[in-house]
Amino acid sequence: MIKPLLIALSAILVLPNFVDRDIQPDRAEYNGKEKFSPQLSFINSIDKLEKFVDDAAVDKKIPAGSLAYLEILENTVSHRFYHGFSHKTPAQDWITSITDRIAGTDYSCLVLPEEIMQHPEAACSQQAIVMMEVLRRKNINFREIGFPHHFAMEASVNGGWYYLDANMEPLIKGEERLHQNWYGHADSLKKYYNSDIHPNLDAGFGTGLMAEVNKTNEEQAPNLKKLQAATGLLSKILWIFPLALLLLVRKRSFRMYAIKPLGKYVRMQPMRPVFNA
Repeated sequence: MIKPLLIALSAILVLPNFVDRDIQPDRAEYNGKEKFSPQLSFINSIDKLEKFVDDAAVDKKIPAGSLAYLEILENTVSHRFYHGFSHKTPAQDWITSITDRIAGTDYSCLVLPEEIMQHPEAACSQQAIVMMEVLRRKNINFREIGFPHHFAMEASVNGGWYYLDANMEPLIKGEERLHQNWYGHADSLKKYYNSDIHPNLDAGFGTGLMAEVNKTNEEQAPNLKKLQAATGLLSKILWIFPLALLLLVRKRSFRMYAIKPLGKYVRMQPMRPVFNA
């Protein structure tokens, strides 16, 4: 009875690796109000994103380490994605994917920039991660800005920290982005957002709260990256263990079968007395 169970268990553990689609129930659809441009779907890697932004900056004669360059990057990411979390598929990591589906956790949310670039949707944190990766390559300092239910960032150019939010697309320009102009007060930023697109600004930014300003160039979601690396590997190899156990059981059964006939048929012959002539 144990052998069919082990075979069935192995099949159950391997089958999710062939499901290459997002299975989360809250996958977002484009609302038709954001800047999203499906024509930019060809930008499916950080290399291509960096090149697209660099080419646009060259056309406009804008240096990479300038505020104008940051605005081109923000605007490009705004058009590349619409708002919504992108997740691991079962084929990538069925452990976190199925866990999120059942328990409603967020362990399958993508945190690697290259993986995020494979999707049309990305949440506020994911769009910021993509931008941070480009800035890291350009040696431009950045830091994350946290709110109760929102995530944005700032980048440092010309000695100042400038606010960037590709996800919620504030109507904010130039010196208005300077940290000194809003001093970390979340309420001071709300006037730059379109309330028709974002009616729940108080929920996202809080009321009367200070934003959380994090460390410069801090790695994003390091613990989740480690977890996904481990569960992704386990998702690929876990089905092997029931088969290994099956082979062990079969080997043990074979040894038991080989020993039993000896015990049944081999008998000690009685010793006969020896007489001298």
